Amino acid sequence: MFIQLDMESQTPLYQQIIKQIVEGILSGGLQTGESLPSVRRLASDIGINIHTVSKSYKVLQQQGYIRMHRRKGAVIAELIPERKSEPQHIVQLKEMLHPIVVWSVRREISSAQINLVVAELIQSIHNDTEGDHL
Repeated sequence: MFIQLDMESQTPLYQQIIKQIVEGILSGGLQTGESLPSVRRLASDIGINIHTVSKSYKVLQQQGYIRMHRRKGAVIAELIPERKSEPQHIVQLKEMLHPIVVWSVRREISSAQINLVVAELIQSIHNDTEGDHL
């Protein structure tokens, strides 16, 4: 498995790993049941801390992209049909919003409040760019 990280990027390394694995799954490059390298192996191969890879795998597991087995390690999970056809920009949007939503939930901000803030931001953008023709 080939993962290429941009050490100068503003995007955290664990998110870069997640993005590349998700892209591999959605493009068909990684197949259901295929094993990923162990945390230690991938960390060693790309020269980063094992905790960074571990965090990536945990997020991928939480999102349903991989399953963890005692003997096989991380394995590509069977994707639900709507996840397979989900446009890449939606996948990326979810990845970017995930830490923000987690932060909000931990501060007991309700779904309604989050939705309201997002709606206000969208409206503000539309108002600011009314003459710009998005």
